[in-house]
Amino acid sequence: MPVVKDFFIALSNNKFMNESAKKMGPALGANKVVAGVDIDSTIDTVERLNMKGISCTLDNLGEFVTSRQEALEAQQNIVEIMRRNYNANIDAHVSIKLTQLGLNIDREFAYQNTREILLKAHEYGNTFVNIDAEKYEDLVGITEIVDKLKGEFKNVGTVIQAYLFDAMNIMDKYDDVRLRLVKGAYKEAPHIAYQTKEEIDK
Repeated sequence: MPVVKDFFIALSNNKFMNESAKKMGPALGANKVVAGVDIDSTIDTVERLNMKGISCTLDNLGEFVTSRQEALEAQQNIVEIMRRNYNANIDAHVSIKLTQLGLNIDREFAYQNTREILLKAHEYGNTFVNIDAEKYEDLVGITEIVDKLKGEFKNVGTVIQAYLFDAMNIMDKYDDVRLRLVKGAYKEAPHIAYQTKEEIDK
């Protein structure tokens, strides 16, 4: 099983395979786990889930951003999702990836992109914005941006990956921030994270 997981993690880090998955995914059954391929279909899905009493978080997929233009387009897509959600009066917040907003291009640039999203979120009913966990190599950049934002905004939170050895310390640092705890999905080194399902579950 670990070999299979490693294989799919490797695929997820391959830009060509990601682009192919976006095109072929629906035909291969991805619609079972992806809310929609555009905002209209996503809102329809969320409305059906809301009718069952399920609140949702929406993630605009795509981590392979290599230019400022791509990051700005991602920011604009997220803002548009929030606007449409607000107008449709659905029960959903957004999750964002800072690498999609330019974290690996320029940290200050990513911060300004994220801050703009939070300013717009305030206009759209103070929508909650969840900053996703990513690979360990991005953790310092993510926490630095969260640190700057949490002093200004109350509608921002982040994600802690339980398999990291320092997960508890990170949680303690953010005792005043809304957190989501997940097991962790990236392949990290043994000196950084627990490796087995049993250790992670514990």
